[in-house]
Amino acid sequence: MAHNSLSFKKKQHFLQLTKDIPADRILFCPVDISKHFHVALFHDIRSQPLSDFFEFSASKIGFASFTARLEQAFSLHAPKLVLIGMEPTSVYYEGLLHNLRHKYAASTTPKLQLCIIDPAAVKENRRQHSLRTQKTDQIDAAAIGELLTRGLYTPAHFSAPQAISIKEIARSLNDHRQQMLALWNRLLTRLDRVFPNLLINYQTEKPFAQQPLENKLLDHLLHLCPDPYLILDLTTADLIDLFHRQDRPLGPKRAEKIVQAAHRALLLPKAYHAVHLQLFNRELETLDFLKAQIARLEQQLEQLITQSPARHLLAIAGNSAKLTAELIAALEDWQRYDTIQTISRRGRISSHRGAIRQFEHKTKDFQTRFGLSQKCHIQNDL
Repeated sequence: MAHNSLSFKKKQHFLQLTKDIPADRILFCPVDISKHFHVALFHDIRSQPLSDFFEFSASKIGFASFTARLEQAFSLHAPKLVLIGMEPTSVYYEGLLHNLRHKYAASTTPKLQLCIIDPAAVKENRRQHSLRTQKTDQIDAAAIGELLTRGLYTPAHFSAPQAISIKEIARSLNDHRQQMLALWNRLLTRLDRVFPNLLINYQTEKPFAQQPLENKLLDHLLHLCPDPYLILDLTTADLIDLFHRQDRPLGPKRAEKIVQAAHRALLLPKAYHAVHLQLFNRELETLDFLKAQIARLEQQLEQLITQSPARHLLAIAGNSAKLTAELIAALEDWQRYDTIQTISRRGRISSHRGAIRQFEHKTKDFQTRFGLSQKCHIQNDL
């Protein structure tokens, strides 16, 4: 029976890496990452320590101190293979990981394997080997090291700068959209004080707009004349003229609809209303700013996608630059996936036969450019 579990694949990689190397010529260096400093030690394949725990700063000074200790261990133990492992702790591991890669990129003696450890695995290992209430940097470093000796790590993957840009812009877009939704909900609450009953839905009283986020007339009204006190002082012709001066369309029928909404509003006294109107206008400016930022990020993202190997995915029916970017952000390391089905599940692409076949057809060149295995194919039973 074929073994497809992630743990099995990790161990298989580890056995392949170490098969021709004597156990006493393999050096392990687990590092517990934190914001300001890191904790590390050296040990052998039996988890027997070859040094005490030591700390080093997360700065360039600390990096120099760590590499000096590392090279001293090279001289002392003459390893053929060195595995340096760490958890992907927030963003704080990235500087160490990239600089180690840059410094030892050409090193063949010893060979360096930079490893990423699953934080959930570290937590479980710590729970099995120490009291549940105990958690120290030293205990975490030891847990990372024990997982390294069992091959339970993922080789560090270094994405291309273009892929990082796509991923980070996609994340920024999601953050901006969440902020905009939260602000829009707050704005609707403010609107109930500024223009009460505008969206009322009771018996014969119908809302001004069924879908407030998508209604153009409501958007024009909120930007040009959100004050019902002012609307009550205007005639229908005056209101139409106000819209037309700002190049916003408005006919007599819709103008009458706005006036009727102002007449049915149960308004706060003018002094209180003025306070909320001022706050409403400020929040509306912030909402407009977020919309402009989202539009700019979407444009940047589309340009990046069309310049990347992933541009072929845009031809899939129902796909978009946003969905393609989210796929890239979710997968990142394409070498981890050996079938189209695995990618579709991880990227939340429809498993419908037609969609999968489109995905396969459109990604032939994509697979080659990203280094996907030739095993990527569609199963006959789908």
